[in-house]
Amino acid sequence: MLVSMSAATIDRRLAGERAKHRVKGRCTTKPGLLLKSQISIRTWADWDDAQPGFVEIDLVCHDGGDLTGSYAYTLTVTDIATGWTETARYRAKPPRS
Repeated sequence: MLVSMSAATIDRRLAGERAKHRVKGRCTTKPGLLLKSQISIRTWADWDDAQPGFVEIDLVCHDGGDLTGSYAYTLTVTDIATGWTETARYRAKPPRS
């Protein structure tokens, strides 16, 4: 039966199951209210990105949708002007019992 099904039919039948496992809009970063007033926010018009030294930084949690187990973070820093990218990986601390 599975061999005779089209890809569209399989997608339609699995739609409900896929929706259960979809991760959307979840973030492990907690907002910090203490520094919020001290950090200036600039728009793209305010950046002089022709000079090296202006960077974008991103920290990604690779938890597979489950924060209770062991997982890792990836930290990526990219210089806007040169495109130079440095990456580092960090293992998350196991949760306290």
